[in-house]
Amino acid sequence: MRFLDTTIANLKSALDLRLFRQNLLAGNVANADTPGYRPVDVDFDEAMASAVATARIRSPGGGLPLSARAESFIIPAAETTPDLDGNAVDLDRSLVALSENALHYGASARATSKKLAILRYVASDGTTS
Repeated sequence: MRFLDTTIANLKSALDLRLFRQNLLAGNVANADTPGYRPVDVDFDEAMASAVATARIRSPGGGLPLSARAESFIIPAAETTPDLDGNAVDLDRSLVALSENALHYGASARATSKKLAILRYVASDGTTS
């Protein structure tokens, strides 16, 4: 049972982090015309590794919410040449990142749904109703 708890906790962290990243990426798109704006992103691999390590140390639900911890993993987005107004948002690159992140979010959501379906099946003693 501990394996399922860890898996579900990791999937929850992935969903939370993907949502946090989606908001940052959407902010980049929204500021595509803001003079001097520098796009940001999240170092997803580092943030997820930190969330997994934290989950091993603490019980689920303990400590800071992932979004609060994820703020420490905000990094400048991929290097682009700023326009004359100093804005460095590459709209094409930002939209691709948004789509890719949404795809990963959907995959994590489906995996979570499958894990919860397994738990429902086990809790119902293997009967489907």
